[in-house]
Amino acid sequence: MQGDSTITSFFTGLQTAWDQLLNFRPLPCCACGKCNCGVNDKITSFQHQDLLMQFLNGLNEAYSQVRTQILMMEPIPSIDKAFSLVIQEERQKALGFNVNSSVESTALAVKNQGFTQSSNFFGNAGKNVKGNGGKGRPICSHCGKVGHVVEKCYKLVGFPPGYKQKGKISMAN
Repeated sequence: MQGDSTITSFFTGLQTAWDQLLNFRPLPCCACGKCNCGVNDKITSFQHQDLLMQFLNGLNEAYSQVRTQILMMEPIPSIDKAFSLVIQEERQKALGFNVNSSVESTALAVKNQGFTQSSNFFGNAGKNVKGNGGKGRPICSHCGKVGHVVEKCYKLVGFPPGYKQKGKISMAN
């Protein structure tokens, strides 16, 4: 359980425990060399889902809304993406931003993600191309900018280290 620790220290402690567990009990894998059934990938996928559930279930109740939103994502995100979303929520709480608007934007992102993925059936390849003049460039349904989709929006998944915004003075975290 997270308790009084930060998200980062809680996650680091979990990763240490997971690494120790893998050292003592490595994942089983097919050793015949002829296996075509993909059992190794399935076992790894199940393990990643288990780790994600352990991380999310260990979070404090203050993160219950972002936890729910992460579990609603389809496909289920990686542990790193889930950590990024939770750490973003922690930073917003620390800076005193309105938490309800953050949860609403996360809910909108999940809702729109489902919409864009279901639109693959109609040939849009998961891109929201509405209103961009038919040039085939995606528009993010979260921030409204051209060139990326909501799944890759830096405002949701976090900016990479050393990222500098064009024309804006970046604030220290």
